Amino acid sequence: MAGPTHLLGDQRVDQISRGRARGEALWARAITPETDITKAVSEAKATGATGIKIYTDLTPDIVNRITAEAHKQGLKVWSHAAIYPGRPTDAVGAGVNVISHSNLIVAEGMNEVPQQYKGSHILLDYNSVGVELKAISDLLRLMLEKGTFLDPTLLVTSRLAKTEKGKIFQDPIQMAEWSYMFTSRAHIRRIPIVAGTDVQEDPNTRDFPNLHAEMELLVTKAGLTPLEAITAATRNGAQILGISDSCGTIAPGKIADLVVLSADPSVDISNTTRIVYVIKGGKLHKRDTTKDQKDMGDPGAVKELKNLVHMWDEADVKGDAITIDRLLAEEFTFVGGPSKAQFLGSVKSKSPDTSVESAVSDDVQTLRRATKRR
Repeated sequence: MAGPTHLLGDQRVDQISRGRARGEALWARAITPETDITKAVSEAKATGATGIKIYTDLTPDIVNRITAEAHKQGLKVWSHAAIYPGRPTDAVGAGVNVISHSNLIVAEGMNEVPQQYKGSHILLDYNSVGVELKAISDLLRLMLEKGTFLDPTLLVTSRLAKTEKGKIFQDPIQMAEWSYMFTSRAHIRRIPIVAGTDVQEDPNTRDFPNLHAEMELLVTKAGLTPLEAITAATRNGAQILGISDSCGTIAPGKIADLVVLSADPSVDISNTTRIVYVIKGGKLHKRDTTKDQKDMGDPGAVKELKNLVHMWDEADVKGDAITIDRLLAEEFTFVGGPSKAQFLGSVKSKSPDTSVESAVSDDVQTLRRATKRR
């Protein structure tokens, strides 16, 4: 649920509305002061929803009304930290179960918050709002009092940190460091943390879900112990989804969904990827570990880079300088690897008695060189 100023302009809504006009799907609703909140929550619940996600562009009064009605009807409430023109305290004060995105909490300490979500990231002031400010401490105190969970989504923060300065955030690195410190403060204050990634993924193209990376960031950037990070991804996750009676911990009567590891994750959080067996619904599956437990990244990017190597080889053998120069001019970044220009430039600098073998390692990180066959 979000205000019409956001929901009607968000192109992602079309993807989930199944042909209905933006803002009119029962599960993706634009809310106005005139909306019958009781009816809207009831209709959402009738679709099978177990919770309401409050997004943005909603007044604090409407946030309060949605939260109260959802809880009355037995639904969880998950809130965006950016509920402009409200502040994070408005969501926490309303009694939401979880608030998401540590990097958006900074609005709590700003003199003026953005009036709507669109274009708001560049307005967030991580320079003036210290993570130690009283306003931030008061928010943490309120979260502890209300039992609000924090869903920091550090994985998406770490990716945003690599964006161009001023393109999305004024200073993306500063934004990321602020987020890590806030999450650490929340952990120190014993705010319950839940591990979410905010990143879509295709399991057919990756060895491991992004949740493993989120757990690692919780340890390395926010100071959680490996077991605390695992708890955030298992028990806490089930609790905040309202399914802790059947999932989240290993106990008699619960669904048997678990993994068997070959190394202790309490010693090293990266050992959560050392998976030998997956038990799903009580059925045992042996994991194929022949890939040496490496994340394969984007296979499309790997294939394209391999094709590029073939094109380069052919042009190099034929002495086709025009094609080589054209390839050098086609500049864009591969997922997980170097840019085309960087890659081809490195190839072009090699001595004439060597060539790049027409294959690239699966992780797009290393290139193999082979002596030309004579």
